[in-house]
Amino acid sequence: MSAFVMGKTSIKDTACLVDALVEMGWKLDQIEVHETPQHLYGYHGDQRPQRCEVIIRRKYVGSASNDLGFMRQEDGTFAVVVSEYDSKKHGTVWEGQLDRKFKCSQGGFAVEIGARAAAIQAERAAQKRGLKTIRRVDNVTKKITISISR
Repeated sequence: MSAFVMGKTSIKDTACLVDALVEMGWKLDQIEVHETPQHLYGYHGDQRPQRCEVIIRRKYVGSASNDLGFMRQEDGTFAVVVSEYDSKKHGTVWEGQLDRKFKCSQGGFAVEIGARAAAIQAERAAQKRGLKTIRRVDNVTKKITISISR
């Protein structure tokens, strides 16, 4: 049984996190959102002590994977919770596959999901104020630029 490791994000808004995951390729019905943190499960279906508010179950992450979770931290941000087994067994190859599958920038999955959630949050804030937004993503660098106008 492997442990789970955490990666920091700057994401605080659950809806923006979910929308960013959808943008990255998961379907809405593959993402669980819980008020009370729920257990993650390992490769063999064994319950782990780690609990998260946002969970993508292993069958949606990839073959031979464990659950992928997002755990609310004391500062209000979400941490990405991934199994140490997946991280170590597959190492940078696994992380690279995750990065490629979801078209991540050089910073990797945690940075990419954070950037997408931040973009979504900025767009929503501008739209609430009656402003128009246009999001552009550089195909090479994956840098996100948002133009806001009246």
